[in-house]
Amino acid sequence: MSSQYPDRIDNFSKVNGDDPMTDHAQRHDDEQDGIEQVQLTLGTNPQGTFSTVRDRLNATDTSVANAVADADFSSSSNATTLELRTGASETATAKLKVKSDGDVEVVDGDLVIGTGQHGIDFAAAAAGTGGTGGAETSTATILDDYEEGTFTVASNSVFAGSGTLTEKGMYVKIGQLVNCSIRFTPSSGSTNAHQFGIYLPFKAGTTEATGSFNSWTGAVSMSAANGTGLNRFFLLGGDTNFGEVKVQSSTGIANVAGNSEGGDVNLSFSITYRTID
Repeated sequence: MSSQYPDRIDNFSKVNGDDPMTDHAQRHDDEQDGIEQVQLTLGTNPQGTFSTVRDRLNATDTSVANAVADADFSSSSNATTLELRTGASETATAKLKVKSDGDVEVVDGDLVIGTGQHGIDFAAAAAGTGGTGGAETSTATILDDYEEGTFTVASNSVFAGSGTLTEKGMYVKIGQLVNCSIRFTPSSGSTNAHQFGIYLPFKAGTTEATGSFNSWTGAVSMSAANGTGLNRFFLLGGDTNFGEVKVQSSTGIANVAGNSEGGDVNLSFSITYRTID
């Protein structure tokens, strides 16, 4: 029987010791023909361009990686793109491309950093030249965090009590810089004599080796003044997530206690600050 491989899989009969000599020998011949046909099909150097059969098989597996011409391929136009393809039960499609100009394109999906404290390194970016007062001193070049979300706004001295409380907080964090938008509006709330303030979702960083100085920008709006002619502002120190609401007059700065603020305050503000997280 001649081998039917590679068009079909050969079906060999089991060789038994009590077979007639003619049948016994024929079955061995059939098996030998099948082995030889596999060798002839694969060859020792398929297509004449690869050193081993395994190299050729790996090269034809385009479901994993494939080099694709950027345009009509010729000796003068031979730019290529490396495509990485994946698929589940469907046909494998390109998910990542490395272009001939060095650009990397994520065709579908997200770029996931699997280990904390790692990210995109911008160390090769040119340093700023600075202006009056000196140039920059870079302390970090890896963008290792981005997130956005919501948080529950809480105070230490104004609460819902028997009334109602609307407390909404949203944030966007890029690296160590976070922006928060806050609405805190109790109605007939309960209060105590503690310093009035709001807890933020991340602890603030500090610009000092000792102490708690923190630089930030923001705006605070309240429905009613705590005394005639007093301007409110928000104070956030370093190494804390508690921001204090204070008042400023022509003579100085004063604290604002929760019971002096009252249980019907309408507080809305945004703040951008540097964190230690």
